[in-house]
Amino acid sequence: MLIELINVGFTYMEGTPLAQRALRDVSLSIERGEFVGIIGPTGSGKSTLIQLFNGLLTPAEGKVLIYGREIGKDGIPPHLVRQKIGLVFQFPENQLFEETVFDDIAFGPRNLGCSESEVERRVRKALELVELDFNLFKDRSPFSLSGGEMRRVAIAGVLAMEPEALILDEPTSGLDPRGRKEIMSRLEYLHHLEGLTIVLVTHNMDEVAHLVDRLIVLNEGSILFDDIPRKIFLEAVTLKRIGLDIPQVTSLVRALRDQGIDVPVDVFEVEEARDAIFKYFKERRR
Repeated sequence: MLIELINVGFTYMEGTPLAQRALRDVSLSIERGEFVGIIGPTGSGKSTLIQLFNGLLTPAEGKVLIYGREIGKDGIPPHLVRQKIGLVFQFPENQLFEETVFDDIAFGPRNLGCSESEVERRVRKALELVELDFNLFKDRSPFSLSGGEMRRVAIAGVLAMEPEALILDEPTSGLDPRGRKEIMSRLEYLHHLEGLTIVLVTHNMDEVAHLVDRLIVLNEGSILFDDIPRKIFLEAVTLKRIGLDIPQVTSLVRALRDQGIDVPVDVFEVEEARDAIFKYFKERRR
């Protein structure tokens, strides 16, 4: 088990009049090699949850374990957790600060005490993973890049730490369609071809429908659903009630069913919807 939470609760400003309960009695596990999506309305506890995953926050109740060892106390030290579990915050390009792309990506490995040859190897590899050419980008200022390129450099800085899991909070937020496509394509590559465990927090239902193997839905600090996307998007009424949407294609086939066209409702791929619609009209002509 890579990450495991057991009966975890978390409260901000606990013990004060402003105390706010963020998570309550959350238990879940993430296996190595999974691609997990986390969705939920604003204030449901998503950002709190992922900061518990890599030891940035400590639970008020319960335990967080990495490979079966509890974070802190007599278990695994938080600084080692952050090497194994890489966390990319929303708008990570705001954390770029060095004069060159190379130095920005090299910051983490240098802090680990890596030799300069090892630092260069990691920077080259990280740039390759986010599909940026080492020779073209290494000496450029991060602030001269496009928004999508800056986002990829920021992700490369986390990948240079060579984590075993990559957790991303709204990684396509604020990007244009091309930038969003580039980021999601890279995440798919990292998962399928590099075998990286990925946890993706997003409000984009089409992104999670296409990419993740498993979807966790949070609401009011608790897990509402934890299943494959196809099953969860069957709960459209509940999802809409808590302020979430469903993939556009799923909305389309539901609208078609409301008009008497007999197509499956557990569809979120364009090709699936097309085939189901063609099949329906083909059978009608018989």
